[in-house]
Amino acid sequence: MTRLVAAFVESNTTGHGEELLHVARQLDLEPVLLARDPGRYPFAAGIARTLSADTADPGAVLAVLRDLPGRIALVTSASDRFVETAARVAAALHLRGPDPEAVAGCNDKARQREVLAAAGVAVPQWMVAGDAASAAACAEHIGGPLVVKPVTGSGSVGVRLCTTADEVAAHAGRLLAGAVDERGEAMPGAVLVEQVVPGRELSVEILGGEVAGVTETRLGAPPYFIEVGHEHPARLTTSETERVTGLALAAVRALGLADQNAHVELRVTADAAWIIEVNPRLPGGRITTLVRVATDVDMLAAHLRTLLGEPLVSTPGRRSGAAIGFAVNPPEGTRPDLDEVRACPGVVDVAYDRFRAGTGAYGDFRDRAGWVIAEGADAGEAAERVESALEVLTGAARGCLA
Repeated sequence: MTRLVAAFVESNTTGHGEELLHVARQLDLEPVLLARDPGRYPFAAGIARTLSADTADPGAVLAVLRDLPGRIALVTSASDRFVETAARVAAALHLRGPDPEAVAGCNDKARQREVLAAAGVAVPQWMVAGDAASAAACAEHIGGPLVVKPVTGSGSVGVRLCTTADEVAAHAGRLLAGAVDERGEAMPGAVLVEQVVPGRELSVEILGGEVAGVTETRLGAPPYFIEVGHEHPARLTTSETERVTGLALAAVRALGLADQNAHVELRVTADAAWIIEVNPRLPGGRITTLVRVATDVDMLAAHLRTLLGEPLVSTPGRRSGAAIGFAVNPPEGTRPDLDEVRACPGVVDVAYDRFRAGTGAYGDFRDRAGWVIAEGADAGEAAERVESALEVLTGAARGCLA
């Protein structure tokens, strides 16, 4: 029998990338992970075959894949940076996947906003700057407070709240002076300067063009935008759910992703809503786990099955609540008893990396040293259980979901 290969182009490191490799195995596929630096993913050992490749170059990835024995059944990625590469490789091999040009348009946050605004989809006021002086001029035009971020990237890397034009210029200058990002990829020569909009932070999880649910996100202390916790489903009324899902679906249609996966981030008040970002991929931050725990919908398996040509089946089997809280900058030297955390009410998963404890050096996802996931009768109970378990994990209340 011909061996079927599932090719993964790079991965995320704190999300569902490792789980996808296991799911591929469960579907009788051989997972192959291609990476510029395979050592970046120690979790792949014993699960997937790892190969070196210039993953920024679709042609180089194709060359490696064409030398593999067996048949390539699918090509995908769990990393924002490489979804486009995977889409271009899949298209070249005549495999299923998102439109590469639509993915490219999403990954450039400035282009994404242009498309959404032209389609009448609400987004924060924004401008693009190529140097510190023009960033300061953007700040004067829009008015503060403002968010300054790279025009590409993920994980809140380089994203910062600025309250004055001088702060905007200083942070833009730092971003533009960097030659490479946290992965060693070339930094873009522009930054996005955008209006801070109020409201709750939500995300709509879209699977194969269908809404799989709405998640609420908790952010850490400014000036950073570290995602320190999520609840699923978000506590919304029926009319609020219809409003945010309608806006998210309008956004993915405008961006050419109507029948694809997307993680759509929004800010919502009682009378307004704005699209913050559309990501042409499954959600990170273990949100796929929350969806599975709360509804029995396995977004990871559904994603791979649809790439194999199987029909999408995403009907919820139950309705409970799930939440995750991240241990952000716990005290250095913390040595938690994970069995004690697992014994806390409702806890379904816990992880901790003591080598990340006490760093606080980044102001983004890299400051998260671990997490607790819990289930409850609803999202509120799940969040309370996470908070209690985090106290056990870190030895002090972290306030992630308060």
